[in-house]
Amino acid sequence: MRPENEADPWERQALKAFEEGEAEFSSLGLIAGESYMRLMLPLLTEESCLQCHADQGYRTGEVRGGIGIAVPMGPMWSVARTILVSMWVGHVVIWLLGLAGTSLGVWRLRHRILEYHKAQDQVRESRNFLQTVIDEIPDPLLVVERDYRVVLANRAIRDLAGGRDPVADGLLCHQVSHHSDIPCSGKADTC
Repeated sequence: MRPENEADPWERQALKAFEEGEAEFSSLGLIAGESYMRLMLPLLTEESCLQCHADQGYRTGEVRGGIGIAVPMGPMWSVARTILVSMWVGHVVIWLLGLAGTSLGVWRLRHRILEYHKAQDQVRESRNFLQTVIDEIPDPLLVVERDYRVVLANRAIRDLAGGRDPVADGLLCHQVSHHSDIPCSGKADTC
């Protein structure tokens, strides 16, 4: 009836979909070179419509046309870009914080490992110095822990034990005294 209301190709496609039973029709498309989201819903013939449109052959419940809306996507894409950039920056910041935390943890662990090795070296040096000092004592000397395990023995003990090293062999106090003339009372601190 009104040529200015004639359907464009997209609208014709939507009206054809309504005739095939679709409840709505939507898609992204271009209008005058700009991106739009288009949505159309069917206009169904109601009893009240027949007062004006009965002469066009419509019956109640048939698709008489459609009503649609076209929303410009430019502002939406702008908002989406802003959100995307914000999310990207947020993820990068979280990643950098994780990297910094991991790096700090690795640095601290490395520092503690170095301290541990330094302490071990100091203990080893102290033990070697102590071994050198007690090796100069001419009398047999054992240092025993509470479990009777020999933890330090001088050269005189090793000589009496036939060259065996009671510390390296993991001997107990009575095992050393069995191979030598050194008495062992059975108490770790008096061997």
